Amino acid sequence: MKKLGIGVLGVGEMGKRHAENVRHLVPGAELVAVGDVAGARAKQVAEELEVAKSFGSLEAMLECKEVQAVLIATPDKFHAQGVLEAAKAGKDILCEKPIALTLADAYAALANGGTLYEPQLVEKVETPAGEVLQQFHPIVQGHLEAGPANLALVRKGLVAVVRNGTGQRAYLDNVEVAGKTGTSQVVSLEREKADKQVRKYRNHAWFVAYAPAGDPEVVVSVIIEHGGQGGEVAAPLARRFLASYFSKSQVAREGKPDTGE
Repeated sequence: MKKLGIGVLGVGEMGKRHAENVRHLVPGAELVAVGDVAGARAKQVAEELEVAKSFGSLEAMLECKEVQAVLIATPDKFHAQGVLEAAKAGKDILCEKPIALTLADAYAALANGGTLYEPQLVEKVETPAGEVLQQFHPIVQGHLEAGPANLALVRKGLVAVVRNGTGQRAYLDNVEVAGKTGTSQVVSLEREKADKQVRKYRNHAWFVAYAPAGDPEVVVSVIIEHGGQGGEVAAPLARRFLASYFSKSQVAREGKPDTGE
């Protein structure tokens, strides 16, 4: 099997580790180039890892035909530019840091207009009499580098996925849900087809959603390992969670007793 030629952009401390991992630990990949704005550093890392080519810019590395995919390990503020340039050049892309640590965090940011918050478990600590002893306020971690119009377009698409797309099994009659299905490939398509009965070769099923779409209260992320298709397996479970959440929320708002059902 022909190996995928990978170029690593940004070979500081973490970028160098990524390059080392590609060089030594990824059987299906070949480290063919490294690049860094500090050209001398790129050259040094290339020599240490016995890589033939080093570059002082992304543009130069993208011109290299052997580079089929780019691993972007530059400082965060340069990620967007690197991803766009690599995409224009038709390269596969792996960005060192996603926009959030979990899909739930990322979708929460999409839902709230672009703010990434630090996850917290406790809102406040109070006495039995209702006296607040400690209040935990939201902690902002960052912001999505996207304008309001772009975020609105993404949110519109997420609603469409549940209304009439692959996420219809998460649809609720009384609450508008926005979400996206996902299927995470575990092995090659050839291996998957050849061993359909082997569970460990089946795809992982993903579904992430928030609701209500127009005034979000909750995000849910579901992954079923080796479960198959996200829309078929994960979306129905998300629907059950959301239905239960909004049923209990309605009970709480109306002050009705909760039967526990």
